[in-house]
Amino acid sequence: MGTQPLLSLRLAAATFGATMAVGALAPAVMAAPAPSTSPQMHLVVAKKPVAPRAQTTTIIRTTANLNLRQNPGAHFDSLAVLKKGTVVTRTGKSSGAWWEMRAGSRTGWVSSHYLAKSTVAAPAPQAATGYRTNANLNLRQHPGTHFKSLVVLARGTAVARTGKASGAWWEVKAGSRTGWVSSHYLVKASGQVPDSNPVTGANRWVDGTQPMYAKASLSSSRLSVQTDGTKVRLVKTAGNWSYIDTPAGQGWIPGSSLATSEPNNNSTSYRWTAYAANVRTGPSTSFSSLGILPANEKMAYLKTSDGWSQVKTTKGTGWIKNTLLTSVEYRAPQALQPMTRAMIQDVQERFGAGISGVGGSRAGSIGHSSGLAADFMIKDHSSAAGIKAGDRIAEYLVENHERLGISYLIWRDKLWLAEDGQWGPYSTGGWGKHLESSRGWNATTLHMDHIHAEISSARANK
Repeated sequence: MGTQPLLSLRLAAATFGATMAVGALAPAVMAAPAPSTSPQMHLVVAKKPVAPRAQTTTIIRTTANLNLRQNPGAHFDSLAVLKKGTVVTRTGKSSGAWWEMRAGSRTGWVSSHYLAKSTVAAPAPQAATGYRTNANLNLRQHPGTHFKSLVVLARGTAVARTGKASGAWWEVKAGSRTGWVSSHYLVKASGQVPDSNPVTGANRWVDGTQPMYAKASLSSSRLSVQTDGTKVRLVKTAGNWSYIDTPAGQGWIPGSSLATSEPNNNSTSYRWTAYAANVRTGPSTSFSSLGILPANEKMAYLKTSDGWSQVKTTKGTGWIKNTLLTSVEYRAPQALQPMTRAMIQDVQERFGAGISGVGGSRAGSIGHSSGLAADFMIKDHSSAAGIKAGDRIAEYLVENHERLGISYLIWRDKLWLAEDGQWGPYSTGGWGKHLESSRGWNATTLHMDHIHAEISSARANK
């Protein structure tokens, strides 16, 4: 696996934490009037209305171009350079003056000396939305079909979310009972959608790898993915969501995944040499060489043609074969993180008979090189028995993703995100473009022979 959705694989949904400062008015205490036997005339004087104090929210911005680092300290690798004025959100972790922050789909550490708080108007609260079952549905004790059913809810039963979720499983309250149901069998019963605000001619760039959705909700259908650095046009906003126009169509995306300027080192604008490579005057080995670049040399990417990329290098503008390039900067592999080791041990103990091997830390992809990813190689992966064994492992990882700290999975050309709890197309959904350009699609790059499981960097034990 060569890319990490910073979903965000980043790999969960991207929203800004807020501290609400709401003015409170002390309740007035009034004496009851003495009883009277005779009618009285009362003169009512209208009081001048007092405008309510506006709700505000506190946000944190960078005060300079700032490195987002992998761990707390200036000697650790930089994941990205955050532009001055970037809005970031605290995760709650700190180490001295270093704070762990979320910036778009990325999570890392920054020096708090280069952060400043400011207060802005908070969005108006939205009406809550209720749900109804669209089929007879089990209300279960815990999130998963293997847990005990407390009761069967009849089709059309009204339920209310408690706020807890585990992938596609939601905890809900149905009458006096509380339990877990599959959200695939719920529909909205009422509520208001946030008003959309049109925007004219606003260019934005996607910060991280982020899918679009059909509606302004993580529970709606997932559309094509937008890769880091893609230039888009902002059409309108609704709450924390943005409706964008992209080369792949239109859709909704969390507003925190958009940047007002092009992110540094994005995979759309830059490439790195995976090996020493000739820069040629045309897209073929028959063209003359402008010179040889060493491995891990950064260059500006211009376009692709017939398996070659036109790039701007220190040797001049020329062409390099795609198999010699990568969209991920080389990172020396680190040891497996504790949560990754725990996940591997858990799966091997339960499903070892169906696994031929496990790939862990290696150079190349951010997840693997950071020790946050594992590849479970499936025995006889193309057979019916092998596919069934892989399906069981994938289902187990989904059901236990919260406990294991998993942010996303890839299996048999499908990608599952913890952020929205959905399986969706992988290669045809816009994911893995760097693998397609460098190695082409095959059983391994399509993940037909293994399950890629990646731990969330925000959850990993560092």
